[in-house]
Formats: sequence, C-alpha cells, structure tokens
Amino acid sequence: MWQFDVDTQLETEELASLRVLVVQSQTVHRERIKLELRHAGVGRIDDAGNGVQEHALLRSRAFDV
Repeated sequence: MWQFDVDTQLETEELASLRVLVVQSQTVHRERIKLELRHAGVGRIDDAGNGVQEHALLRSRAFDV
C-alpha cells in the first residue's frame, strides 16, 4: 500500500495551493497517487497517462511538483 508522509511544517493552505502533475501510464496507479494527494490536502492535481499528454500540460500551465 502506498502512503505519502506530509511534512508537518507544511500548512494546510500551503498544500491546498500546490499544483501537482502526476504522470503515470497505469491508470490504477495514477488514480491511487491522486487519491493520496487529495487526502493529504493538495488542492490542484492534474494527471497525464503518457509523455505526450505531460508535455501538452507543461506547455499550458505551471506546476509546483
């Protein structure tokens, strides 16, 4: 089972303001990562299933992670 440990120094609003891009070809893994990020309080999550989608997203917006 995957688990993300959130640094206790990060405030809730800091996590909520993060924009994260998840790139993973396997849907089940990608969805699990997104679920964990949402559970940790990350506010904006985009995802890509391959490098082509990733590059298109990176050209259209900025990400923190």
